[in-house]
Amino acid sequence: MMLTASPALAAAPTTAAYARVDIVPDDQGMLRIMELELIEPSLFLDHAPDAGAFFSRSILSRARTATA
Repeated sequence: MMLTASPALAAAPTTAAYARVDIVPDDQGMLRIMELELIEPSLFLDHAPDAGAFFSRSILSRARTATA
């Protein structure tokens, strides 16, 4: 699956802090990308052991790097 997902992630305009690649087999059994998601509206951060602090730091770090 990584052989299918890696080119899709590489096509994104920048490295994502979060990404999900949904892959399904087609009628011939070939793996196809159904969705490349670079944002997630519901990350369930309230269930994370650190309440999402690590994810927040990652996003802030990337934002600072992008604007520097």
